[in-house]
Amino acid sequence: MERPNLFDYATSELSQDAFFAWLLKWASHEYLDTDSELSNLGRRMLSRMTGIDEDSIRSVEVGRQWENIDIWVEVNDDTFVVIEDKTGTAEHDNQLERYRKTAEDWYAGKRDRFHYVYLKTGNEPASSLKAIEERGYGVFSRRDVLDILASYSGDDSIVKDFTAHLESLENDTASFRMLPMAEWPWHAWEGFYMELEKWYPGLDWRYVANPSGGFLGAWWHFVDAGTDDVEMYFQIEQGRFCFKLSCGDGISDTRTVRTRFFEILLDKSVQHGIDIVKPARFGNGYTMTVGILQKPVDCFGDGTALRSLLDNCCSIVDECVEEFDRRSMKASE
Repeated sequence: MERPNLFDYATSELSQDAFFAWLLKWASHEYLDTDSELSNLGRRMLSRMTGIDEDSIRSVEVGRQWENIDIWVEVNDDTFVVIEDKTGTAEHDNQLERYRKTAEDWYAGKRDRFHYVYLKTGNEPASSLKAIEERGYGVFSRRDVLDILASYSGDDSIVKDFTAHLESLENDTASFRMLPMAEWPWHAWEGFYMELEKWYPGLDWRYVANPSGGFLGAWWHFVDAGTDDVEMYFQIEQGRFCFKLSCGDGISDTRTVRTRFFEILLDKSVQHGIDIVKPARFGNGYTMTVGILQKPVDCFGDGTALRSLLDNCCSIVDECVEEFDRRSMKASE
């Protein structure tokens, strides 16, 4: 019988803060004789997070929520570590810059070395993580944590529960490879979008709120129309594969632009052998869906069929914009 897991109930970021603070405290040399396996695990975790040599770690002091810093760590007598710990949320309100300034102002003249860690056990877009690294924080992912936890050969139930908890998240994230799309859990959609990031470097994804309840969406391949303040792009809305238009403030008649693009899109879809249907309701705003794939690939498999379909869709976007520009230029002659 599967045993109850503490972290099925302790799901908040504060609970995760407590786990990492507890584990990092074990890195202090004084606990090596108490439980060598746990102490060495704490040392490996701290070393991998910061680059500090394991053998140089002697004294470790750990605390939480000082000046809103999730976890702070004093190592020996010369190093201070700031850890911003995230599960499903993302960085906001310039908090990373504030924490850096707080630490360096408070410890000026007292500590010579500072390390800044963005610890993320949930999933996050690559574009967001890149921006965090540009601010001087090292990103430490769920995969990084699991790689270290896998080296643990002790019998502590807290470590085992946390490992199982992260492995469950990892499996859910990868489940898009095996399950039909209609059965994908939330984390599978995140995993799917993370895979698409490898194919399309400009892709971004996140939750989009709307009156219907919102969706987890991904968008990429933005192509500007040369003669108007218009761009076309492709978007996936957690099951709906959409051709989208974005019109700038300079476009007063979005309805006409939308109609022209829809007509062109239908022609191009026939040429490419792709079934595209009209959305249930055409919008008239500055961001509109002009067409939806009727039959997207249902299973990911090795990704070959889906990659081919999406590449085709990107080509259609290119051709639609090119044809729109050609017709606009002809009409202005």
